[in-house]
Amino acid sequence: MDRKTFFLILILTAIWGTGPVTARFLVGVSGEISPTVLALIRWILGFTLLFFVLNRNQCLKETAYTLKTDWRHFLAIGVAVAAYGLLFLFGVSITFATNAALLTNLHPVWIVILSYIFLNKRISSRTVLGIATALIGMLFVVTQGDLSLLVINSERFLGDFFVILSALAWAIQSLLARTYGIKKYGGLQTMTLSAPFAIIVLVPFALILGDIRTLVSVSLIGWLAILHFSLIISGVGYVLWYLILDRMEATQASVWLLIIPVYTIIFAFFLLSEPITISVVGGAVILLIGIYLVETARSH
Repeated sequence: MDRKTFFLILILTAIWGTGPVTARFLVGVSGEISPTVLALIRWILGFTLLFFVLNRNQCLKETAYTLKTDWRHFLAIGVAVAAYGLLFLFGVSITFATNAALLTNLHPVWIVILSYIFLNKRISSRTVLGIATALIGMLFVVTQGDLSLLVINSERFLGDFFVILSALAWAIQSLLARTYGIKKYGGLQTMTLSAPFAIIVLVPFALILGDIRTLVSVSLIGWLAILHFSLIISGVGYVLWYLILDRMEATQASVWLLIIPVYTIIFAFFLLSEPITISVVGGAVILLIGIYLVETARSH
């Protein structure tokens, strides 16, 4: 790996590491905006930036033709993207940012399971060990050493459950994008052309379950957080990700994303005063080892 690629990875993981912290602040700590409205604003602003970047490299007519030709596939990907955003933001509104960062990383495990069920892909013994290890780590993270948190009516448990489902939605999105988009159009174009459908899906949720009028009363700090979450994390972050994928294999790059929760734990401790307990650290280590085993097994 050359220095430029390594530098891009450090920047990207730091940016995405702030994601759960920023989301937790907006929909949980300050409560200035609802999860549904934030999900909508995020993709409207993020799509604007991605669309601008995409159309610097190709003409608008080519983009429109691609969208018209394969809109059904982009629709399916967009629905999965919307589901991920809603589930994640609902989850992080009632659980710790640290938990959200760690549990979102379960998506490689979901990818393996879905590939086995629907694509008849074999699962190696190394993958099975990785999944088992990740699940043990997940249990530590969710319970934080207190099994009473597994009670269904526990608010934090419900938050963790939503985040785990968001990882499933992201895995579905990844499989759909790989199968119907990335191989044919590349990652940046696939994400950009799926975003409008995600926005269409999110609009009724924002209108029915949220309150658009609250945007008028959002503080300056709140708006800075919204812009960071939308433009930097969702816009610049994805552009950097696809630049990295142009320079190294996706499997290798995915392993480096395991650094993200480390950043989140540090940011959440200093910015949100979230505790760093032995159970969280232990669970994080076990969970990330399991995901590492799953990711490296997929590369063989």
